[in-house]
Amino acid sequence: MSKHNTVFVKVGLSFFFWSLLGPIFNLSSFTAYQNIWLISFLPIVYILSYAVIFGKIGILKQIRINGPFLLFMLTSGFSGVLWLYSLTLLPIANAVFLYSSAPVFTLLLSILFIKEKIYSIRLFAIFLGIVGIVVLLSENLKGFSLSIGSIVVLISALLTASQALVSKKYFLHYPTWVTVLLIMISQAIITFPFALSHSWKSNELSLIGALFLSIFSSIIAFIFYVDGLRVLKASTVTLVGYIEPFLAGLWGYLFLQQFLSSRIILGGVLILIAGYFTVRSENK
Repeated sequence: MSKHNTVFVKVGLSFFFWSLLGPIFNLSSFTAYQNIWLISFLPIVYILSYAVIFGKIGILKQIRINGPFLLFMLTSGFSGVLWLYSLTLLPIANAVFLYSSAPVFTLLLSILFIKEKIYSIRLFAIFLGIVGIVVLLSENLKGFSLSIGSIVVLISALLTASQALVSKKYFLHYPTWVTVLLIMISQAIITFPFALSHSWKSNELSLIGALFLSIFSSIIAFIFYVDGLRVLKASTVTLVGYIEPFLAGLWGYLFLQQFLSSRIILGGVLILIAGYFTVRSENK
């Protein structure tokens, strides 16, 4: 198998691993915050052990703690925590579709704050993304107010876009393992008090699920994804990523009896198309 095909498969696996977050969280005996803390703390232990064993711990001394760094930590940490928490508040596919609006938010923030150029394709992507979000939100309207789950996942998507903007503007490009470590540290700190606020009700399946996610969804999936961005076109990675919401919908139906309405499918498809055009505009 060629390197290109190998990386393509790895990217597909990364989105497959991420699609399992929702069902495992919802079927676990741990609370959402306890799960988030576990799948953040355990990777910290794994990564630091790796850095010590292979003599790479010195790289951490190169990190400069300044305003952009703290902003990166806050946006990445809170975006991750809120995103994972939203998987227990909304049907999984609905949450994943809404979170997929993050590239559209990134484009919008880039135009507003770092004065990136406006092309017709970008305006079209923003329009499609907004329409898709409105269609999805209409599914979760309670009277004239949005559900807490919809609010949480949209804030998460906006914070993810802010994190991308901070990295782009201040060139915060760390080695992959360092980036993962920083995000996990931030998530672990944020969720620690909430994880302790409830008693821990563990069983064998919940522990296995947390161990699986801490290795495959928190570390391996991220590494595969970054490798994909280095070898493949960003638009190709985006297209491969479209398997995640549909897999999430399948898992939600099979394990949690969550049904996809026509509005969820329509809104989600519009957001995914908007994300694709957003990436295409970045290539341009």
